[in-house]
Amino acid sequence: MDYAEIISQSAFPEEPLDLRDRKLIQTIYGEGAKRIGFNKLVGRTRTFASRSTVAVRMERLVRLGYLERGGGSNGRGKERPVRLTFRCFSLMLSVEKSKEIAAKLRSELQSMQKGKSLGEGELKKWYDGFRERYNGLFGMVGTMAIFYGTSAAGDLFLPLIVEDYKSLSAEFMRLLRSRPEFSGSIHEIIGQRLKSEGTSFEEIMKETRNRFAEWGSNGAIPP
Repeated sequence: MDYAEIISQSAFPEEPLDLRDRKLIQTIYGEGAKRIGFNKLVGRTRTFASRSTVAVRMERLVRLGYLERGGGSNGRGKERPVRLTFRCFSLMLSVEKSKEIAAKLRSELQSMQKGKSLGEGELKKWYDGFRERYNGLFGMVGTMAIFYGTSAAGDLFLPLIVEDYKSLSAEFMRLLRSRPEFSGSIHEIIGQRLKSEGTSFEEIMKETRNRFAEWGSNGAIPP
């Protein structure tokens, strides 16, 4: 089997998932390789889905390849127990690992707020390393899209890590506020990197000022 075949077999159908789908998958992920029966699943998900909703969603998620049935009937005519397919489990495992990485980055930022002052060279080295890990973490959405399809990446993986993105961004801003000596240096580092990529803060600010003029001083679009 070549690389293209592996990717094509890993991708889920391009059908959207919503909040209830994600919560249902998260609940079943907690069972690991064990299957969970219908009644037990209804009990676990009663805060966000009715019995009929669980039944309909289960059927759809099985069809899309996120869930698989196994075992036999429970003797009362209910649906057979389900668990995540291994490819869905592997995607959710990636979510879990991404959250662990985000937690480590957040802890590092918190330590930086209380740590010693760094020279320009040390700060640049730290920031470059942090930026690479940060971009690698949230750049995983593209990797997930390649291996699992854009719906799985955009509707399952991304929403489950977006709070980590917000939390890390807020923690980074707290670092800049608590260590003003870092702020100017990091601003300069970012500016140099943008310039090397064909843009700059100066160009961005110039364009911002030009566009602001369209609104006028009172915030209204001038005639």
